Order: sequence, then structure tokens, then C-alpha cells
Amino acid sequence: MRSVTAAVAQIRSIWDREGDPIPPGVALVVSAIYLVVVLARFPVLVSSPRFWAEEGSIYFQSAHDRGFASIFEPHVGYFALFPNVSTWLATHVPLAAAPIMTLVLSALAQLLSAWLAMRSRSALLPNVAKVVIVVALILSPTATSELWLNTVNSQSFFQIAAFLILLEPRLRWQHLAVLVLVFLSAPSAVFLGGFFFLRALIQKSKSSWVAAGIWTACLAVQLSSWRPGSRVSAGPDVWVLSALRENFGRAWIYNLDDGSVLSVGVMVLVLLVVIFAATKLRGAWFLGVAAFSVAFLNAAFALGGGSGPRYAFGPALMMLVVVLASLSSGFRLGFLSGVSAALVAVMLIGGSVAFHNAGYWASASWPGWRDQVVSGRKVIVIPPGGGWQVVLKH
Repeated sequence: MRSVTAAVAQIRSIWDREGDPIPPGVALVVSAIYLVVVLARFPVLVSSPRFWAEEGSIYFQSAHDRGFASIFEPHVGYFALFPNVSTWLATHVPLAAAPIMTLVLSALAQLLSAWLAMRSRSALLPNVAKVVIVVALILSPTATSELWLNTVNSQSFFQIAAFLILLEPRLRWQHLAVLVLVFLSAPSAVFLGGFFFLRALIQKSKSSWVAAGIWTACLAVQLSSWRPGSRVSAGPDVWVLSALRENFGRAWIYNLDDGSVLSVGVMVLVLLVVIFAATKLRGAWFLGVAAFSVAFLNAAFALGGGSGPRYAFGPALMMLVVVLASLSSGFRLGFLSGVSAALVAVMLIGGSVAFHNAGYWASASWPGWRDQVVSGRKVIVIPPGGGWQVVLKH
């Protein structure tokens, strides 16, 4: 009983102190720079906007065919409000310009998590330098370019947004509104909901209970959207190894070869466990458990029953936020400060290198959306060669 009381006190300490967010003027300047960098990463997406995979062939197709009713339609085993609404709005602009709508909205979705970091009152992000590092990490996912500027993969950024809200000492109405959007748009963020419920039990504030209620209602929506066989199709032996390879391996070390990725993943996991156990930051282990849970659940519920690069970004960022917060508090084992700083540096360096790796975005061979709309009824969407297309009625 004494150990439970001590654990509860440690968790409560996460929300005991409230800091000051970085000044609004600084936040606005950083936000402007952030958006410029987001749009400049793959210039072809700005000069020739188009839909990405399911965003076009499933979400926009549904909005094009069904109109307003498409907003309430689940797809591929879950409900995703943000791409539903975004693609429905895209049907209300000239057809040739439809992807511009989702481009703008997905850019704002990517900004959301960075803005929450900049306006955070959590004592775990105590200074401008730490916040800027978090924003830089959000800008530079090492794993994949798939996440960039499309509404379907905005859920990776929504997952980070939910975690940053979990850190807030006092939940304001803006946080609660974001949680509604996030939990109804990103089933991967729903995996964090249980930790909001635990927060309500421990903190016992009105806003924390409202957050827990929001999660419960959104969980009911996601469960009602579930279709047997639509997601998990592999046993634990597959998705656990997949999580180690992707969420603790490639997500941290850029361009790992297949032969070493599993051993690196295990090493990173062990290091993180030691860091969260040995830090002087009270409650770090609770946040670490939250991040680890999402890392493995992302892999378990991924399409095909195994993790991939886009499922790794959110959990890796959550872990890095806790590592950064632990650096401010220090460690019982002095050498862990260097190890923690090295993990952050490795992710920043790998992300900087990956930032310039355009992948299939670099291809000039895909057909342009506008040109195809003008010339025919079937419009190919990216990635090329994947069979993704939109069949237009007019």
C-alpha cells in the first residue's frame, strides 16, 4: 500500500508545478519559420499538389461520391474525422484545385503539435531551448517522408499533440477541444486515453475528468467503427519484433541496415528503460510507460499486423520529450546525462539527413492532378505504381 501511495505521489508531481510558455511573439515567429520549412521540404507538393494514397482513393473518393454523409463514414477499420472533413471541404473548391485544400489543412495539423510545445505550461519543458529542440524533432522524422503534408498521416502529429496535452498541469478548454479532434481522428492517439483516465483518478480536477470523458466517448466511436479482420492480422511474435525494429530501431537511427536493426532496437529500448528508471524526474517512468505502450500498440494495430515507418514517429517523439525533461532533472547515474544527450543528438542528426531524402516525392514522373482532371475521369494519386486512383463522376 505504501508503494502504491508513493507511485501515485510521483505521478501527481508531473502536474504539480506550472511553468510559463515561451512568449507569444517568439511562438508566432517560430511558427512562421516552422510552416516555411514544412512547405519547403518537398517543393513539388506545393507547386503541384496532389492526394496521397488513401487520402485520394478512399477519403476524397468517398467525399466526392457521398457528399456530407462521408464525414461520418469509417474507413479501413477506424473513424478519422480530420481526413473526412478535409476531403469533404476539398470537394467545395474547383476540382482541379482540390488537393490544395488538404495541403493547407495538413500543414496546419503538423503545426498543431509544435504550437502545443511552444505554448506548454509544463514544468517538464522549462526553457526556450528545450521547446525549440522539441519543435526541431517534430520537423525531422528520421523514419519516413510519408508523413508529410497529407491528412491521412496527420494522425502521427495528433498522437504527439495528445502526449503534450497529457503533460499540461492544468487542462484548458483549448486542450479539451484538441483532444476531441485528436481522439476522433487518430486511433493511435486513443491508445493514450487510459493515461488520461489515470490522470483524472489521481489529479481529481474537473478538467481532467472532462478529458477522461472525452476519451471514453471517442473510444466508443472508434470501437463502433471496428471491423473484424480490418487491422491485427499477425501474432505477438510478429508485431513485438516489428515494434523493436521500427519504433526503437529505424525511428532512432537513420538508414539502419536490416541486419543490425533488431539489435539496435533492443539496445535503445534497454537504454530508455534505464534512463526513465534512473532519472531524478519524479513520474518519468509513468510517461515512459505511456510512450512504450503506444509504441507496441501502434505495431499491433498497424495494417498488416506489423509496424512501419509512419507508425514509429509518434512514440519516438514521446520518448524523446521524456528524455529531454529528464536531462533537466539529472540522474542518479551521472553517465546517463551523456547517454541521454547522445540519443537526442542522434535523432536530430538523423532527422536532418532524412529531411533532405525526398524518396518518391523526388520523382518527376508522377502525373499531375490538375492535368489529369482536365484530361480524363480516372486520376492517379501518389505513390505511383500503388494502384491508387480516384474515379471522377464529372
